[in-house]
Amino acid sequence: MMRHTATLIAAICAGAVFLQGCNPADDASNSGSGTSPGTTRASARLDVKPADPLATVNGRPIPRSAIPQQHRPGPPGASDKMRDELVQRELLRQEAEKLNLLADPEVAEKVDNALRMAVSQAAAEYYVEHGKATDEEIRKEYEEKSAPLKKTEYKLRHIVLASEAAARDAIARLRKGEKFEELAKKLSTDTASKAQGGELGWQSQEKLAAPVSTALAGLKNGELAPAPVQTAAGWEVIQREDFREKQPPAFEQVKDQIARGLQVKRFQQHIETLKAAAKIEMPAPQPRAVPPSPASPAPSAPQQVKP
Repeated sequence: MMRHTATLIAAICAGAVFLQGCNPADDASNSGSGTSPGTTRASARLDVKPADPLATVNGRPIPRSAIPQQHRPGPPGASDKMRDELVQRELLRQEAEKLNLLADPEVAEKVDNALRMAVSQAAAEYYVEHGKATDEEIRKEYEEKSAPLKKTEYKLRHIVLASEAAARDAIARLRKGEKFEELAKKLSTDTASKAQGGELGWQSQEKLAAPVSTALAGLKNGELAPAPVQTAAGWEVIQREDFREKQPPAFEQVKDQIARGLQVKRFQQHIETLKAAAKIEMPAPQPRAVPPSPASPAPSAPQQVKP
């Protein structure tokens, strides 16, 4: 599998177990040697026959895929060390089979959990690899997601005043040649923008008050609104400085991200389908037994005082 697939699986699985794994007790192989009558010898081994094994121990091959991804290829000598470690592990596994350790319920449960994780991971990777979105599906998702990202933005200044008369007087003074920045610093009641000469920077059309947005739409860059507009802040004198259409990221920039998102969505839907079709029982956890408290010593009889 490609590395991005493993990363995707890690993100959508988040360590959860999705599919029932193999139970070593169910797949136990009966070797027959060294066991008492009626005893089944369990095996924690699948019949793996790699074409190019890393090593073979007592006839059992170790596949090269047993080397963890983070150790490939590794510094010089690291592969030999890893191979020796894997050989030791195989020897111990064979020894565990001779000792029939899987007959121990706790050991069998650990192996079952490990197999469940590995097999569920394989099933998840298989589904993701075979559930890739087509280019048409990715393009459609892009169009749906990018449409709300297209925004009209204005760069503007304003002077906020307490009355319409004061605002109209400010417009008259601006038309006579007074500078907007200086007048804003003198008159505006908006303390946040006053020190910057009424500068508000770039603001999206959606975030602006409706009267302000309407006034800006009817102006050209550099123009002053002919009349003040009333908002919750007061009466505003508006000057449009610039205009732009904010575009979403280009399709090629986000294509892979959208494809992964669709894979995650499909995988989650697949899990919900499996859950809906399955019989899942979740018994309540058994309460822990509370150890009895130590018995209190019996009260001693009062000693009689001899006269």
